[in-house]
Amino acid sequence: MEMDITEGENDDHFSSHAFLDIFCEETTMHDLECKILVAVLQNCMTQLNIVGQCIPVPIEECTVKYENLKKRFGSPEEKPKLGTGGIQISPRTQMLKKFQSKRTFLEGIIWNIMYELQHSKKFTFLLQTVKFLEKMQHEKESLEEMEVFNQNMVQKLQNNISDMQKNAELKLAEKLELIAKLQDKLTDEMMTRKVIQNFVRKWGKTQYDQFNWKNNQDLNSYTEKLMKAAKAVEDELKINENVIEHLTDSCDKLSRNIDYWKEKYDTDMANIEDRILSLKHFKQQQLKKLNELEEVYNAHQKEMDEFLNMKEERRRKEEKEALEHANAVLIQSWWRGLMVRRCLGQFRRRKKAVKDTKAKKKRPGKSPKATSKK
Repeated sequence: MEMDITEGENDDHFSSHAFLDIFCEETTMHDLECKILVAVLQNCMTQLNIVGQCIPVPIEECTVKYENLKKRFGSPEEKPKLGTGGIQISPRTQMLKKFQSKRTFLEGIIWNIMYELQHSKKFTFLLQTVKFLEKMQHEKESLEEMEVFNQNMVQKLQNNISDMQKNAELKLAEKLELIAKLQDKLTDEMMTRKVIQNFVRKWGKTQYDQFNWKNNQDLNSYTEKLMKAAKAVEDELKINENVIEHLTDSCDKLSRNIDYWKEKYDTDMANIEDRILSLKHFKQQQLKKLNELEEVYNAHQKEMDEFLNMKEERRRKEEKEALEHANAVLIQSWWRGLMVRRCLGQFRRRKKAVKDTKAKKKRPGKSPKATSKK
């Protein structure tokens, strides 16, 4: 029975695609063809009705009208409605119910096709049902993919939740340990604070006693200082009187000294003015002498400059003459040597040269004529 049902499902799917490929356009059919198809479809209807009566499952109504996923299953945000009954259905009964629903769906399609063929001789309803089935199949596949994805996501979320729970437990344990430590620390601090408060109380009491004792000591010392200060004031008053007397005497002396020094200043200023006048007169006389001496010096300096210039010119002239004389001597000696070497002018060779050579052989040495010529 199970094999027959699965084969029927595959045949329905194949037949729907075959009809969609064959009847790709809306065409009208002949009366004979329509009658043949109607007879075949009636036979199919009777067979399907017999099969439905044989299956022990109640028949459910099935509509061919297309509905969205939201209308059929509700939006994903809405919570699914849980069943009230706790009866478990076996997989065989579920399969039979599924087969019964598909059978009723097929009966409705065949009946509508028969009605359309008898009245309009067309098969538009068949094309609509094929499209409807394709949409349903596509939505089913998308739902299956979504279900697999959701299962994977649920598994991941469960793993994440378990990890988060473990981390939270660890953190909670750490926090509890920290709280215990803080409680211990708080108790220790409370004990130390009590000890400190007792110490501060005792320390304040001792400080108060010390402060009172110190105040008494300060009062005694201040009274002694006041007595000493009173004596010091009396002594200072006496000293002030003596100082005032001394200052009055010194002021009188200073006034007398001021008068004396004023008189002395006047006399000294008169003497200094007389001396300044005499010095000014002496300065004028010295300036006159200086001017006269400058005139004499300038005249003598002019004469000396003229004499030195004349002497310098004479020296330059003598140096020039000596240089010219030396150069002339050099030129004359060079010219004489040149004339001697080339036998020019008065230094030409004579005809009696043979005799001279013989005389030289007899008497070695230079002749007196040669020495005189040189």
